[in-house]
Amino acid sequence: MFVDMKIAESVETVKIEQQVKKIICNKCGKESDATDYTNTNQEFILSFGYGSNYDNQIWQLDLCEDCLMKIIGEFQIKPEITRKY
Repeated sequence: MFVDMKIAESVETVKIEQQVKKIICNKCGKESDATDYTNTNQEFILSFGYGSNYDNQIWQLDLCEDCLMKIIGEFQIKPEITRKY
């Protein structure tokens, strides 16, 4: 006959999480509260392919809406705009 014997003990654990509190625009340095639902900063992740001058690098940056509009204003061909819904 097989008897399963287990002894349990309560153990307290500590969980540490990182939470983003502020987002800083990479262009102008303006800080935004990351927990504010009106935060208009946009995150960009650029992945460069093999043979590029930035071969296999990944860049991550944040731009505030003002800086983003200034950069896009310099484009010869404007991006296509659609809605998510």
